[in-house]
Amino acid sequence: MIREIYNEYEWNNLIPEFKESLFAPAINIISDTIEVGIDSVLSDSLKDIPICGTIINAGKFVQNIHERNLLKQTIVFIKSFNDHTIEKNKLDKYRDSLKNDPKKEEKELGRLLIYLNRFIDDEKSKFIANVFKYYIYEFYDWDKFCELTETVDRLFVSDISELIKIYVKRGFSKKEITYKHERLISVGLLEDKRFPSAISTEELEKF
Repeated sequence: MIREIYNEYEWNNLIPEFKESLFAPAINIISDTIEVGIDSVLSDSLKDIPICGTIINAGKFVQNIHERNLLKQTIVFIKSFNDHTIEKNKLDKYRDSLKNDPKKEEKELGRLLIYLNRFIDDEKSKFIANVFKYYIYEFYDWDKFCELTETVDRLFVSDISELIKIYVKRGFSKKEITYKHERLISVGLLEDKRFPSAISTEELEKF
């Protein structure tokens, strides 16, 4: 839907502005805004954040709840991504890789925007932000990141707390199996009573 809303010119400008917002965000503004309702993300103060300014100024884009939700999820993602847990050298290396490869910039940041447009729950945008950090740390490659974004998209938000419990306990017994375990198995987060190593317990406990 996002590509249907924007014409080619707007889309080509939106991705670089998303990049600029990721690496030089107005954190204090985001912190003050993030816990409030969807209508509040249209605040004039958010125009200081490049991607938000573009979306807000495109009046046609903020006329319904679905479209405003993308703006809110983008803010949630930026705030979670910029929680000061990534080493500067890693951020600089990734930023330089985008600068040197425009096709990579469009592919990777464009994919993030498409998924943020699909999410309704803030928890998923936070989850994706943490997964993206691990990608920047080169903990896994782009294909694995894409696999994890698909998993998060299919994940029931209500099952996240159950997943955290399993990580903390390092497994579960047959007697403990519920429909939530079955759902987590179906999206690939549990397999044969094991759990993926791509996301650490510490990261999961943030949700």
